[in-house]
Amino acid sequence: MKKQLTREMLEEYKSKREKLDMYEELRATAELAETSDTVQMSSQTVPYAKHVIAIRGYAARGGQRIASIIERLQKECEKTEILIDEIEDSVICELIHCQYVEGLNKKDAATIVGYSPKQAKRKLDAYFDSPE
Repeated sequence: MKKQLTREMLEEYKSKREKLDMYEELRATAELAETSDTVQMSSQTVPYAKHVIAIRGYAARGGQRIASIIERLQKECEKTEILIDEIEDSVICELIHCQYVEGLNKKDAATIVGYSPKQAKRKLDAYFDSPE
């Protein structure tokens, strides 16, 4: 079996998840950001007096750009999640899932699989350091 998942990929995944969360939060606040402006115009009939009209609405600040970044990050994260799910050793799969996907610390992840933190570290080290 050819191993495809590396520690570096998991660190990248963690970083991308943080960026994804940041952009999703940014999109949510951008969608709610109210904006207003004023324009001057003249009436369509005589005496053509100038007056100011207030315009209010919601700003779409970079909405398409943010959406495309979110979509790209989701696809990249999904690729790594598929690799995690394909790990044959269920303990290693669960440890990695808990630490990187769910964001638990190493001690809590080890407890979930019934290992001590030291045992879990040795198990992961053996997985990542073993030749393909």
